[in-house]
Amino acid sequence: MHTKKFTCEQINKSTHIWKVLIVDDTPDIHIMTKMNLKDFEFENKKIEFISAYNGSEAIDILKRDNDIALVLLDVVMETPDAGLVVVKKIREDLNNNFISIILRTSDTQNTPENEIITKFKINGYLEKNELGTSKLFSQVVTAIRTYQDLQTISETKKTLEKSNNSLLKAQEIANIGNWEFDLTTKKLFCSKQIYNIYNIDSNDCINTLEELSTFIHPCDKNMVNAIYTDSLRDIKNYTIEYRLLLNNQTIKYVEEKCTYEYSDKDETLKSNGIIHDITDKKIYENKVNELNNIMTQQSKMASMGNMIENITHQWRQPLSIIDAISVATKLKNNSGDLELKTIDNSMDIISNQIHYLSQTIDDFGNFFKPNKIKAVYFIKQTFEKTNKLMESVLKNNNIKLISDIQDIELYGFENELIQVIINLFNNAKDALKICDINTKLLFVTVIKKDSMIEICIKDNAGGIPKNDLNKVFDSYYTTKKDSKGTGIGLYMSKIIIEEHMNGNISINNTKYNYKNSSHTGAEIKINIPISI
Repeated sequence: MHTKKFTCEQINKSTHIWKVLIVDDTPDIHIMTKMNLKDFEFENKKIEFISAYNGSEAIDILKRDNDIALVLLDVVMETPDAGLVVVKKIREDLNNNFISIILRTSDTQNTPENEIITKFKINGYLEKNELGTSKLFSQVVTAIRTYQDLQTISETKKTLEKSNNSLLKAQEIANIGNWEFDLTTKKLFCSKQIYNIYNIDSNDCINTLEELSTFIHPCDKNMVNAIYTDSLRDIKNYTIEYRLLLNNQTIKYVEEKCTYEYSDKDETLKSNGIIHDITDKKIYENKVNELNNIMTQQSKMASMGNMIENITHQWRQPLSIIDAISVATKLKNNSGDLELKTIDNSMDIISNQIHYLSQTIDDFGNFFKPNKIKAVYFIKQTFEKTNKLMESVLKNNNIKLISDIQDIELYGFENELIQVIINLFNNAKDALKICDINTKLLFVTVIKKDSMIEICIKDNAGGIPKNDLNKVFDSYYTTKKDSKGTGIGLYMSKIIIEEHMNGNISINNTKYNYKNSSHTGAEIKINIPISI
């Protein structure tokens, strides 16, 4: 018969006493043992004695009471080897390896100490004539301490197993695995979740980093191996992202972090890696990037529409001048009053106007020219370029631009910043256009704040409805009536400032005084690093 193995929970019930089972067919031995150990105390706990007078009775008691710390066991009882049979049943049938066993015998010839201790799983051996000696006390202390230590070990093991199971569960939920590479033995350990991430059967053991690296995408393998080699040489931790190409040709994205363990002598012992499956995150990011690219294109198209309107305003006056000169020249020629000097003057004027038109084309062309290369630029010149592009639109809508701009040198994407400023100017223009006020104002201030610059743009169009303030940066959200707005200008401005330029953008309504008059309007603040 095979009985379920004892656990620490099953044998840890007695918290205030040590239970000791005396197994002997001689009643006097029970009396003498109890008398000799009556004052026994260990770890502030006394002994509670339980008596059995034969092997069968002892086994029955042990089946019922599984928190006995020690058995003082006679060898010769109903049979010459009854005690040894009990030992075997305790260890093998009951599967109890926690309980301590001390054999006691008066027949040392048939049960020699060395042979018995070697052959049977016992913790001590006493001759019965030693019942009243200090040897009994010391062996009981040792046996109980062994029992206590086994309990502690079992509890620690159970705690570690529980902690490990929790770790494995957490790794599974977070899709994170870990590996550990011993730099001395060159052996690799991989957690269960590594096998799951790599779609490898757990029976197919991975023993080396070379085997693990076979799953790295061919396009990323040299980069990953070079980073690990360099980090190993320099003993420097690293974090990288790369792709896996699995056996079923599936591509996964992972983030790997590697750290190192050292000996007391600062010798590198192990490299430890954590691999996080970020495939879902990457897929989401790619979709967001695709959407942002679409919105960027839509934003450019919307900007192009505004720019064409601006070009129309910019070109109207020069073309009118050229047309007027052309008509006047023709009339004078028909009447015979056309002089050479008049022709020269007219040609100079026409040439200047054509140069102005050409410069306008260049200005607008530079705005639309794709440029993702960082460069040095000056914020004052940036606004001068913007003002040239927006000058006619602001003028035709009777909007007065008031600027207070510090001349600060920046490093980054100037054209993208111009796109943002134009979006904000156009929004202010649209808001002011429908306002029934005599004086339409647009303020721009730029100041330096430590390693940042703050750009503040505000108007006097009355502000934005409170319910809309938290939504104006959302994609496709517009406050303009009759669907005249695209709802992407401010959204793309936020993307450019926060994701491309590592800055932030905010909007609020504000009240202020200008030339003794009170005004209310929207105020947008942009903070960007001087160098990105």
